[in-house]
Amino acid sequence: MPVPPDLKTDAVHVMTIHRAKGLDFEHVYVAQIHKGGRGGGARNIAALRRIDDWPEYRLFGWMTPGFAAAEWVQTQKTRAEMVRLLYVAATRAKKRLVISGGWGEPGVEVSPES
Repeated sequence: MPVPPDLKTDAVHVMTIHRAKGLDFEHVYVAQIHKGGRGGGARNIAALRRIDDWPEYRLFGWMTPGFAAAEWVQTQKTRAEMVRLLYVAATRAKKRLVISGGWGEPGVEVSPES
């Protein structure tokens, strides 16, 4: 079981946004915001999604008819969760909030999908 942070000590506390819920700090630094959340790795060989409790599959590039719609629903849920997490991170700061991340290459347009 994780040990709760001792917030009374004069120290830097490094934690996830989830772990910071309900806590307040004078200064909050959110790093690598461009990296997004969990599970942003390469596409799997197989994937399962559910839409209206019906399974939709992608296997070796072949998809069931509803897989694209199920994938879109999952993407929207993931984006909404990232917005909620950013809100949690931003509202932890009492005095200063610093958000840092990477930018795309100069002249290359970055879409919200990235």
